[in-house]
Amino acid sequence: MRIEDEALLLRRIPFRDASWVVVLLTRRNGTLTAAARDARRGRDEARAALSGFHSLRIDLRARGVQAMANLHRVEITRARHRLPFLPVASAAAQLLGEAVYRHVPPGDGRQEEVHGVLEGALDALDAGGEPLPVTAVALGRLAWRFGYGWRVDACAGCGGGEGQAMHFSLARGLAVCAGCAAPHARRPGVLPENVRRAMAVVEWPAAVERLPAGDIEWFYRMLVARLTVIGGRPLAADRVFRRLAGVMHGRSAT
Repeated sequence: MRIEDEALLLRRIPFRDASWVVVLLTRRNGTLTAAARDARRGRDEARAALSGFHSLRIDLRARGVQAMANLHRVEITRARHRLPFLPVASAAAQLLGEAVYRHVPPGDGRQEEVHGVLEGALDALDAGGEPLPVTAVALGRLAWRFGYGWRVDACAGCGGGEGQAMHFSLARGLAVCAGCAAPHARRPGVLPENVRRAMAVVEWPAAVERLPAGDIEWFYRMLVARLTVIGGRPLAADRVFRRLAGVMHGRSAT
């Protein structure tokens, strides 16, 4: 079996003395796992390509469908040399990669759209884009492509009608009405109108990046909460990113 495709590195695990096991998001073949043999040794092309957040061209080969593929060849097609040296942006890139790794199964048919969203976010981060807005917008677009959206036209608790879902439950990862939020009144999570409008659409306009800082934080926190509920555990990179980006850690939503 042989696969040639465009790819982004999602995960890299040390294997034996000089190799890595790598998880790649490919444009046409979903997520793939391969052994990058001897890639940790020396200064060859494979080590350089797998040591950053670059766009790659890969050549995978395996003896059979069930066997782990070997990374026969890899080359950088779009370099992002600045990104590893920008601490907040680098943490954002790791967070986005983890979200994709956790929520896109092998063979998923949406991989081309997901690849495009992730690649666009990496480009923006490498170019010096503000990490929090870039990450929030990218996570939102990814969540919709994973099939994990939300409703703001009705309460997730009681099903209350249009305009009633004015709060957000971090525990549920969904919008709720004032009545369902009432037991948690000491931890109010009233949704800003700007954020409600952003949640109501699939493709957010660039204007989302110009929201007040507090609203962007809300937006980010709600996205991470939604993915945490779905995935059953928090994103490991979230804590590091929040600390570096100055995002509040408190669970102020219900």
